[in-house]
Amino acid sequence: MQGHTRAVDYWSLGVLIYEMILGVPPFGTTNESEEQVYNNILDNNYQIAEEVSPDAADLISRLLVNDPNRRLGMQRKGIRDVKEHPWFREIDFIKLERKKLAPPYRPEILDDFDSSYFDRYDDAEDSSAAPFTSGTWDDCF
Repeated sequence: MQGHTRAVDYWSLGVLIYEMILGVPPFGTTNESEEQVYNNILDNNYQIAEEVSPDAADLISRLLVNDPNRRLGMQRKGIRDVKEHPWFREIDFIKLERKKLAPPYRPEILDDFDSSYFDRYDDAEDSSAAPFTSGTWDDCF
C-alpha cells in the first residue's frame, strides 16, 4: 500500500489558510452532508470570497489543486515555490526557522492552564455538527 507524499501537506496548508482567513472550511459547511463535502473535494468545488486578497486567493487556488503533480510545492523548486509566493513576501523564513521572529500577537495568560482565549461549550451539545458522524475515520474513506 502506498502512502501519501508531501503533496497532501501542501493541500492541507491551502485548507488551513482558507479557514484561517474566512473562518469556514473551503469544501462545505455543517449544513451539507458528508457525502456532499466529499464530492466538493473531489470536484474541487469551493469559492474564494471577493474580500480575500489577490495574493491569498492565488496561493489558496494553487495549493488546492486536485492533481498533486500540479500543486504548488510539487514542481522543480519544491517548498521554495511556496515560500517565494507573494503572500509570504513579508516572512523571513530564515529568522522563522531560527525562532528569531517576534509573534505578531502574544496573548496575556494567567498560567499554564489559562483557557480564557478558547470558546466555552457544553460537552453535551448536539453532536450532529461533528464531522464523520457516520462511523470511524477509515469507514468514511
